[in-house]
Amino acid sequence: MAWFRRVHTASGETAVQIAESVEGRRRIARHVGSATDDATLGLLMAQARELLADDAACVLDLGMVVTPLRHSHRATAADLPATSTTTAR
Repeated sequence: MAWFRRVHTASGETAVQIAESVEGRRRIARHVGSATDDATLGLLMAQARELLADDAACVLDLGMVVTPLRHSHRATAADLPATSTTTAR
């Protein structure tokens, strides 16, 4: 589950971040921006809401390139060499 939050920074600005819960811990997924006034803060919060709406549609762009994993061939008994480990007595 993801949400956005407002955080007061040491410089006195208000940062807007998108956070998510991963294994019971809060992780900051994206820093949307920092604002010094209410108008800019409102714009950043609207952008965060839009990003979260895109996330609900599985379109959250974090600026990362995702490469699908290839499914490798799993070895079966047919793939093993036809040698025997037993010896005749």
